[in-house]
Amino acid sequence: VSQSRYERGNSFKVTKMDKDPNIMRRFIIFLDDWKLGQVMQFGNATVSQWNCGDCITWEWRDIPHATANMGWEDRPILQLTGKVTTRTEEVLKNPDGNCIVKID
Repeated sequence: VSQSRYERGNSFKVTKMDKDPNIMRRFIIFLDDWKLGQVMQFGNATVSQWNCGDCITWEWRDIPHATANMGWEDRPILQLTGKVTTRTEEVLKNPDGNCIVKID
């Protein structure tokens, strides 16, 4: 069980994901091109200048992350969090910017 959750004072029912965080994964898909003033941060790394359709994933349970929109334009994103399947593992092992993944 992740001790960091308890340290932050969260009260929750322990689930399979808490015992094995690798069964869940989070993705962000950018629904528009990057605009001035938009930024995401993962640990000490920042992300900007993305293109519509770009997709990112990270160790969201372990890496502090944040997003900010200091610009004038909306920054639409789609966040997907779900169970890791065999297909998920295949895509993560062989990243391809031209790959289209159908979501059922």
